[in-house]
Amino acid sequence: MKKRLPRRIRSRSQLSYSAVTTLAIAIAAIVIYGGRPNAEASKTAPTPVQVVTEDEGVLVPVPVRSVAKGERLQNIPFTMASWPSSKVDKGFLRNVALHKASITSTSLPAGIPVPIASLNETAVDTNAVVENIPQGMRAITVRVDEESAVEGWARSGSFVDVIVIRSDGTSKGSLQSKVIAENVRILSAGRSVDPLTAGSSAPKAPRTVTLLVSQEDALRIKTAANIGRLTFSLRGADDQLPTNVHLVEQSQLMDRQAVPKKIDYQGVAKGPDGKVYYLVDQTRWVEQQS
Repeated sequence: MKKRLPRRIRSRSQLSYSAVTTLAIAIAAIVIYGGRPNAEASKTAPTPVQVVTEDEGVLVPVPVRSVAKGERLQNIPFTMASWPSSKVDKGFLRNVALHKASITSTSLPAGIPVPIASLNETAVDTNAVVENIPQGMRAITVRVDEESAVEGWARSGSFVDVIVIRSDGTSKGSLQSKVIAENVRILSAGRSVDPLTAGSSAPKAPRTVTLLVSQEDALRIKTAANIGRLTFSLRGADDQLPTNVHLVEQSQLMDRQAVPKKIDYQGVAKGPDGKVYYLVDQTRWVEQQS
């Protein structure tokens, strides 16, 4: 026969069992419901902020070529390049379309982000002559008279060959005429940029003309102006052919039997017109004479 425990001991055992059971149920509830995501919390959770480090690149427009002062932004070719975000703040060009009407107030290197401070909404030191000087070219002014300016027909828009007449430097003091620049455009004549119209009569010859030349021709013409007399030979409107004869000496004029001076050449090629051309002075092609 099973022996019954005293009443006091039995009541304490029942209480302990109830407490353990309640604690186990609470722990199970926490495990089951605590692991479930809170729908409301997930809706209101803030989006993680992306931290941009200095090494992370951002795409910015950069000029493909070097840019001269006074160029319009819409005429400059751009490409997108990656630059560290810390190096291109709001002070640099990020959208070319917003500034396409701007003009550069200083020269800019190729491949480098453009500072907005280097752009201007209005032209900088530009005029009718400056706006017609392409990149890499120069404008120079020389003195002329009726003869050298071809009675005034050499005007703005005309093309000329520049000739210098000077002593050949020998003891005899013989003269020589030499073409020092070919197919040169006149930007202005007598401070006028207006070309002559088809029905115009010859105007008064200007005292000065401004020429559009390369950097090298600018130096050649300015040097020649101080050692001899400059004059022009006027070209036809569509004449783009190279000059055949570049030098004539006094001895050739006085002696009909004199042999023309041989011109050294560095190359020869046949042009699309079927004619043969020689490369002279590494810079110009001269048509072969029969």
